[in-house]
Amino acid sequence: LLRVDRTGLATSASADFGWIPPEFGRMWLFDTDRGVVMATAESFVGSDALEEALALADTVVPSLHLVAMPDGAAASPLTDLILEGEPSGDGALAAAGTEVISDALDTPLSLTVPVDVAMVDELPGLIGFGVPGATRGENVLTAVFESTGVPGPTPEDPPTPLPDDIGSYVEAIAGIEILDSGVDRTSGVDAPWWDLTVADGATDTFECFFGDCVALLAHDTFGAIIAGDEWRFRLWSIPEPDGRVFALTQATPDRFEDFAAFSGDVLTGLRVLPVPAELEPVDPFDLGGIESAPELEPGRYFADLLPMPFAIEIDRPLGLDIALPSFIGLTSGQGSGLSFQGLAVLEPVNGLADPADIGGPDGPPVSWVPVPDDLVTWVDQIPQLEVVDSGERTISGFDAPWVDVAVVGVADRRGDCGMACLVLFDFAFGPWVATEESPQRIHTVRHPAGTIFVILEAATAEFPEWVAEAQSLIDGIELGG
Repeated sequence: LLRVDRTGLATSASADFGWIPPEFGRMWLFDTDRGVVMATAESFVGSDALEEALALADTVVPSLHLVAMPDGAAASPLTDLILEGEPSGDGALAAAGTEVISDALDTPLSLTVPVDVAMVDELPGLIGFGVPGATRGENVLTAVFESTGVPGPTPEDPPTPLPDDIGSYVEAIAGIEILDSGVDRTSGVDAPWWDLTVADGATDTFECFFGDCVALLAHDTFGAIIAGDEWRFRLWSIPEPDGRVFALTQATPDRFEDFAAFSGDVLTGLRVLPVPAELEPVDPFDLGGIESAPELEPGRYFADLLPMPFAIEIDRPLGLDIALPSFIGLTSGQGSGLSFQGLAVLEPVNGLADPADIGGPDGPPVSWVPVPDDLVTWVDQIPQLEVVDSGERTISGFDAPWVDVAVVGVADRRGDCGMACLVLFDFAFGPWVATEESPQRIHTVRHPAGTIFVILEAATAEFPEWVAEAQSLIDGIELGG
């Protein structure tokens, strides 16, 4: 699916370049109130796989409709730039010094461009750029992409894994002539490159935009990354983190040297971002206690357990106390008595306890009220709670007002907590309580996907120090992308 954008629809008299109807396949054009959208199912060759794709498209395409993105919906920063930035050819201008971040590849990328660049494409498994004013029709572009392996002998054959020695593989591709080679520095590592084209007289080629063509590397979206005999190409292999990231410059022979040098300069600003580890589910009832919680080493972690995507960067070892739908709990492993230093991120299911009906978890059922905009007002209505402090901050760019609360005047109430406590709100696994021994800082984050609380808790004597230490953890929370 593509949005026909900026350059519009060409006429037969003016169309020197553009997306042309495929020899094998089918195109659909939709004229909507939000612009023209094209769907295409195509192949360089006819095949049973193409027939299956066309049959699938016949069922899917009639169901397509365009909707407005909800406020706050996550999008790649590169997508935002391409769609909303200053137009430059078929893309958008990234001025020298701009950092663009993309999650189009399985390996997240950051590109800080040292010169003005037109960012043209962000597609599954590929981003593309060119000189300012670059167009897809002209096709003098560089793609940074992730390869899924070595192409099979025919389009129907699955790819085989990439070899450890990429250089020997590239130099041995049937029909490819190596014109030059070298090494550039990108993403903090040496990235070998090869200038290549399809050799004269090569056999087992197929016809494509670039002439007689040969498949270089397999690609999930395009099937294969290709080269042809009428153009010149430079292929970079970027070793980090797992050797699957490549860059390919393509240009006509008269423009190749200048554009390859330009692309090499741009790629010096490429960084492969660390891929976060997924938080494995942890049920606290399966643990022998907080001290048995699995330990997380410093790094970036993500989880699909909250109403929105969640990631956190931690700068110290932490215990993963709980990781279940609607609730993630981390502990420092420090604490005293029945209290511990912890950070919890959770979704209140039913709202907050009704101030007129608040009690302990072992008492009568608590009734609920919606989460108010101002938690201070709610706390002020509960005699057994006091506001110790309150303030404003943001979490992952969203407003997150906070209130420090402490339990007072419930020394005679003991129950399931093992100490005096009050139910504050309900979540997926039962009531969340506050105790006399452990003040809490509750941040309210209203995200388009739902409201969550980010809570810090520690024993009274340790609470100020833990709140100060945990600010870096809260700074490391990312929501929605």
